[in-house]
Amino acid sequence: MSKVTKNKSQSQHNDTTLDLTWISIDQTVEDIPLNDSLVKSRKGNAEKRSLSSEDNDAVFSSLSDMLSSQYSFEVVLSCWIEKYSSEKEKGVMLLFQSLLSYCGMELQLSHSEIRAKNYESILEKLQSGPCNKCSFSSEKTREESKAIITNFLSVLIRKTKAHYLFDDYLLPNLIIFLVALSKIHLRHFRHIGTFIALKVIDVLLDIEKELRKMKQSYAKEVEDRIISITKAVDEIFSNVFAVRYRDVLSEIRMLCIDKLTQWLSFMPEKFLSVDFLKFIVWSLTDEVSAIRFNCLSTLLMVCVQNKISPEINCYLSSIEGLLFSRIYDVDAKVASLASCFLVEMERQVNLLILCNSAGFLETTYAKKICSLVFCNVLEIAISAGKLLMIQLSKSFYVGELTTAAENFSDDKKLLLAIAHYYANSEYKGRADLLVDSISESYAILWKLDHMAELLLIDKSSLLSLENAEQFFLGYRPDRSKKQKSHCLPAKLEDYPFDVNKLVSATASLIKKILKEVLDALNGVAKAQVNGSLESIFTCSMVSDATQELINLYLPKLKKKLVDLCKLRNVSEKEISEFLFSSQICSFLIRFMDCYDQTLWKFIDKALNKISRNIPFNLCVQLLHLQFVMLCWELRMIYTKELSQEERIEVAEKLKVHENSYLESVCYFFTLMSEGSNEILDIFIQWLTVRYDFSLDELGLVPLNKLQKGLFTNILNRWRLFPENVEKNHHLIVNISELFLKNCISVADAWILFCNYEKHNRETKDLLQKIMLKMAALDCYGFAKSLSQSLTTRFSEACSENISTVLDLANDFAKFLRINFHKTQMSEMASLIMKDGLIFAFTEASNRIKYLDILSTFGMLLSRTYQKSIVAFLEGLAGQEMMDRQCYGSLLESLSFSKSD
Repeated sequence: MSKVTKNKSQSQHNDTTLDLTWISIDQTVEDIPLNDSLVKSRKGNAEKRSLSSEDNDAVFSSLSDMLSSQYSFEVVLSCWIEKYSSEKEKGVMLLFQSLLSYCGMELQLSHSEIRAKNYESILEKLQSGPCNKCSFSSEKTREESKAIITNFLSVLIRKTKAHYLFDDYLLPNLIIFLVALSKIHLRHFRHIGTFIALKVIDVLLDIEKELRKMKQSYAKEVEDRIISITKAVDEIFSNVFAVRYRDVLSEIRMLCIDKLTQWLSFMPEKFLSVDFLKFIVWSLTDEVSAIRFNCLSTLLMVCVQNKISPEINCYLSSIEGLLFSRIYDVDAKVASLASCFLVEMERQVNLLILCNSAGFLETTYAKKICSLVFCNVLEIAISAGKLLMIQLSKSFYVGELTTAAENFSDDKKLLLAIAHYYANSEYKGRADLLVDSISESYAILWKLDHMAELLLIDKSSLLSLENAEQFFLGYRPDRSKKQKSHCLPAKLEDYPFDVNKLVSATASLIKKILKEVLDALNGVAKAQVNGSLESIFTCSMVSDATQELINLYLPKLKKKLVDLCKLRNVSEKEISEFLFSSQICSFLIRFMDCYDQTLWKFIDKALNKISRNIPFNLCVQLLHLQFVMLCWELRMIYTKELSQEERIEVAEKLKVHENSYLESVCYFFTLMSEGSNEILDIFIQWLTVRYDFSLDELGLVPLNKLQKGLFTNILNRWRLFPENVEKNHHLIVNISELFLKNCISVADAWILFCNYEKHNRETKDLLQKIMLKMAALDCYGFAKSLSQSLTTRFSEACSENISTVLDLANDFAKFLRINFHKTQMSEMASLIMKDGLIFAFTEASNRIKYLDILSTFGMLLSRTYQKSIVAFLEGLAGQEMMDRQCYGSLLESLSFSKSD
């Protein structure tokens, strides 16, 4: 290169001049041998000479100057590395600028282009930039130049491989520069760039090979060291720990367990194996509870961290009995932790196996742990509750309520499974503890309406209201006290006047039962729950929940009854549902003022048109339900509006006659009736239409044997309201049908005779037919009752209506004369006269009229009965109830004398 060109290059790169201080740095840089033919050394050991400040700009302004300088690559690269370490951008710019200059490209790079890595714009400048192809006088010079550049880059890469080559700046930028240089359209520069890039690959592969050899050598050395350390640890463990973990001093034993726990957590890949865990298991029987507690804590930690391998699981399963025994540890904390560990193991195992596969715990152990939900230690009970839920989710205790294929995502199924488990358990009266145990893990059970599902089995399983309120308010039951068996109705009775306190809880409980009971329980369970529901409904009579329960339950009940009555073939389950539904409806009607006219009409229609499609016992049940509705209607009409105390009294009185609906109806009618034929018409119609059903099912068989009929008081009411009989002749017709079919007592029929004078001719003829029928059944009873009826009319008759009594007596006498044998007629007439004579002489004002009436029957007496009447009169005279004059006139009026 000429002196002019050299000076020009120096003037263009003054801003990139290297500093003199670069010479003294990086004394530890690896010496890399250079190609001897390319190293330019001068006399006087030039490669070790230092750069002076005066020579700095002239010698290192470009790479082409370096070729003719007296300095070696090591010195120049040491100076460049110093520059790069302080200012990476300037160092890279100096490197690239020198390479371009040496290749003959007269182009100046800027800091901004290097910083932005905008090599595309740099290459655009390269494409059009001036170049000096004459720099290489021959092909030999060109080849030497390429060798110098590649050798220089090789030395640079090797000297920086320890640090700067991998700083994510030098190598990426060098690659981009070489790729760009190889794409210039000028052949000279493109070939140089390609040659340099391929040589750089050679150098990088050499470095990679060196690193791989270093890795293998280091790995072997590390492995040898690890083996040495492992042998040392194992020897110390076997000779110190394995002996001292059962030392006499408890502090040493505790220290051993703590250290092993620490090692398990620190290096599980080494210590988490059966060989080390067995020391933890063996210490579970230590006499110090703190050591047992720490051992269980370690096992629980391993389990919770999901580090149980199949080998460890198999080992723990083999010592299941030992682990289970810790639940009964004298220390409550140890027992609680043992239960937690066993339940967690069961949970972990169930995550890896199918639901119908065997879990970690054997069936016997699992059942025993589940039963601990009733224990007095809350922590143990909570763990047992978790295990119970796991078992229920696998249909372990559910039995016939569900199948193994079903899950318990539905709260209703889950709660029913809990109730079923409780019903089959041996711990009665402790359902609150069961719910408390499960509630810790399943928050839904803290809601009172969900918890009410546990009331669906029988009375013995009902939660006490006191504990129900505790759950509702967030309190826990006292497990330290001995629990007593009690039921919800009994506790409700303790608070009969505290309505505000109980209405919310009671309504929620009953509402949940009514909402699910028809669909949730089988026939057996429904039969068991009847008594409990009746008690609950009775107690709820005083709460504001009554109407809410009616609105909720009655529509569903009616639909169930209608659907069942339409079936031609009814299964046993459907019969059970029908009976249960009608019984619940009876409770609602009798105790909750629940009456629905549409339900009444449906029952009437079912009995008259579709009852033959359903079993006979369902028809009878419908009759009972209709009777209950009649009770309600009577009560509503005659009591108008009952107070709270009156409702309780009514409910108690109803229970007296709960075995006979007829007695209940008659009781209400007699007690509260004001002579309403509206209700009586319904009642008589009910009895008349349904005579073809079995009388013993309806409680009617003993009625025709009663001396005093059930309806005596009812029919006696008519005498006070005679206008009712005249307006409701059809009632007499209906009653007469009952009499003729032998459904009503004979004694009840005679009450109608007391109103005989108020009937029209048609009614009188009907009553005579009844008399004939009744007399054929019981002649003596007929005569006696007729006598009572007439004498009752005697006592009530006044001078204005005595003629009607006389007409009644004449009609009766005519009836006896036509339809009876002479002996029977005399006997009945004698009975009537004996009772009537007493009234005749006690009522002096109407005595003559009475005697006229009695003479009508006197003519029917035979001679034998005439003597009987004479003797009866003598007895009255002897008792001074009449004088002799009256005695004689009476015999004369009766058309026979004493001599007769």
